[in-house]
Amino acid sequence: MKRTFLAIPVDLPPALEQVRLELQRRLNLERIRWIPVSQMHLTLRFLGDTEPGMVESICRAMQDAYIPPETRDLTFDGLGIFGHRSMLKVIWAGIEDPEPVVKLREQTDQMLTGLLQEQDHRPFRPHLTLARMKRLHEPDMVRQEIKNYEHEEMGRVRIDRVVFFESILKPGGPEYSCLEEVVFGS
Repeated sequence: MKRTFLAIPVDLPPALEQVRLELQRRLNLERIRWIPVSQMHLTLRFLGDTEPGMVESICRAMQDAYIPPETRDLTFDGLGIFGHRSMLKVIWAGIEDPEPVVKLREQTDQMLTGLLQEQDHRPFRPHLTLARMKRLHEPDMVRQEIKNYEHEEMGRVRIDRVVFFESILKPGGPEYSCLEEVVFGS
């Protein structure tokens, strides 16, 4: 079994990278695991444990799934937090117009319909995960720091591919390996 997910890799725009560095500095006493810049992505669908035969089927299906494949620009707009009260879990960056990502999620779900028995019926909220948190000392302070960036535009990024990743869990954090990719405009 491989632990897998489908995602859009993202290069951080300079403005968002600057905000991320400022927050790392100001929140350095908290238990926050910042996602490495090299692993930044917009998750389209987390599949979890996936059998080898299913991995092969998904790799084959991807080439026809994302039609028409065209590059798009996205603007990151505002930060937020998933979780509540003292149980804050994720710091994320929002997307000004998430429609291109929502469309790619719909194409992903359509591709997976005949392949997977279990469908994901949770509402899809496109976002870029910047950090994960556990047992914060001062959750109200963290919440206030994030609120300072609630409505701030943080740069544009071009999305140009969908990647089928394997996530290999290691003591220092997950490592991602590309199983298949569809490059837009090719």
